[in-house]
Amino acid sequence: MYETDSPGCVVGEGAAMFVVNAEPVHAAASITAINTLHSTDADLVKQQLKIFLEKNVQPGTSIDLFLSGENGDNRTLPFYLACETVLTADTTIARYKHLTGDYDTAAAMGLWYACRILELQQIPEHMLKRESSEKGYKNILMYNNFKGLQHSFVLVKGC
Repeated sequence: MYETDSPGCVVGEGAAMFVVNAEPVHAAASITAINTLHSTDADLVKQQLKIFLEKNVQPGTSIDLFLSGENGDNRTLPFYLACETVLTADTTIARYKHLTGDYDTAAAMGLWYACRILELQQIPEHMLKRESSEKGYKNILMYNNFKGLQHSFVLVKGC
C-alpha cells in the first residue's frame, strides 16, 4: 500500500470509544494539544506544524513518535512528507491506515494506537516507517489529513 505510487487508498470504517475525564489516576495517556486546519498547501501545513510544536512542546522535551495517518494516496503524500521534515532524525515514524483503511474519523483509531503504544511501550514492526535508536515513548505527535484538505495535529503524552 505504501510502495505503490498511485492516487487512491484503501477505505475503511470504524469507531473508537474512550473514557475521557480530568482525572489522571489510571489514565493511559493525556491529550495535551490539538490543532486543526483546512488547506491544500503543504507548505502552510508544515508551517502550522512548526508553530504548533513551538507553542506546545516544552523546551528539552522531544517527540518520540510521529504517528502518521499516511494512507498510500500519492495525492496526500506531500503533506506527510512536508511534516516529516519538521521532525528530528531520531524521531520514530509509524503508520496505521494499512490496518484501518481511511475514513472520516480514522484519526480516532490513530489515537487508540497512540494510547496502546504508550501503555505497552512497543510498536508492531509492520507499523514502522522509520525507527529511532532511542527506545521508549512518552510524547507522540499524531498527524492526519483527510482528502488533502482537513488536517489535524494531536499531541499525546504518556501518564
